[in-house]
Amino acid sequence: MSRNHFLSIWTRPRETIRAIVAEDPRRHVLVLAMLSGIAQALDRASLRHVGDRVEWPVLAAVAVVGGSLFGILSIYLVAVLLRLTGSWLGGRADHAALRAAMAWASIPVIATLLLWPIQIGLFGMENFSSITPRIDASPMINVAFAGISLILGVWSFVLALKTIGEVHGFSAWRALGSVLIASVIAVAVVVAFVFALTHLLQ
Repeated sequence: MSRNHFLSIWTRPRETIRAIVAEDPRRHVLVLAMLSGIAQALDRASLRHVGDRVEWPVLAAVAVVGGSLFGILSIYLVAVLLRLTGSWLGGRADHAALRAAMAWASIPVIATLLLWPIQIGLFGMENFSSITPRIDASPMINVAFAGISLILGVWSFVLALKTIGEVHGFSAWRALGSVLIASVIAVAVVVAFVFALTHLLQ
């Protein structure tokens, strides 16, 4: 198999994550988690029209710093959940392997960062604003960017199911079950926390 894991992960996720975990499951994980967090932060800033409230330097700084911290924190927390739910389904992965599985599967999401210089060059702060005259004048270009981002996001999710399944030693379908159970637990914890906080503040 190719030694370039950054390329092979796209089409041979199981083989690739197997080799990565065997070599060093911690290699590049934090950097990949940070880059994934930044990509997600920029996407959220665009969807929420953050540019209506802050200038570009502030938006960029928050996306880089906040996105990096979010990426690292989330990969550790999600690994704990997936270790738990995966073990319920017969999985055997440890936390380091699960962090590697998620980090390397996020490479298609990280690839969306390559689109931002082009989008900003074409449309500037309209990418993060609710007022978009230039984007409205070029709807097909905007649809193309959105379509590419969607495809990369979906592929990243597919890779994650395969890499999580591989390190746990079961199928991608069982990995999906593990992810869904973890999501239910996470939502339940957040709802319980909000309910308890609201009750205390009354």
